[in-house]
Amino acid sequence: RIVLEGCGLSRVVAEDLAFFTRLTHLDLGDNGVELEDLASLPALEELHIDCNGLTRLHVPENSFARLEILNVSFNGIAPDTIVSLGSLPMLKELDLSNNRLAELPASLASLTSLRQLACDNNRLSSESVIHSLATLPKLCSLSLARNAIERLPASVEEGGFAMLASLSLAHNCIE
Repeated sequence: RIVLEGCGLSRVVAEDLAFFTRLTHLDLGDNGVELEDLASLPALEELHIDCNGLTRLHVPENSFARLEILNVSFNGIAPDTIVSLGSLPMLKELDLSNNRLAELPASLASLTSLRQLACDNNRLSSESVIHSLATLPKLCSLSLARNAIERLPASVEEGGFAMLASLSLAHNCIE
């Protein structure tokens, strides 16, 4: 486990990362490192790159094979780049909180292992967002606290969210 939170890092040397073959947990919060820069860490299971000024997510082919937990909160991630996380076969927990997201991709079905998703404190409001979230096949826990959600579409009851056991809509103005 390595914690380098708030160290002012803006890049990493890929050749040096090759020596960290057993590193499973890495916290690079409050730096300026891109997700793809860390792709050569083969054993990584948990990664925190919150508050790194990220605007896009790019997952290089055959990387992050063991990554289960990813925290990319407090960035400015473009919604269309979220689908690239579908290439992470083991991803179970994802934190997209505080990214100023107003929309999500139409389908998130490629995130086949995702069980827990936090999208707190964004600008999510439309019915299409709920429909998008309903495409997550194994989602058990969803937090949408502090968004602009006013109602859940009636069609949600008809399909989707089959595994959902926990839903937070705290601090939304639900009708």
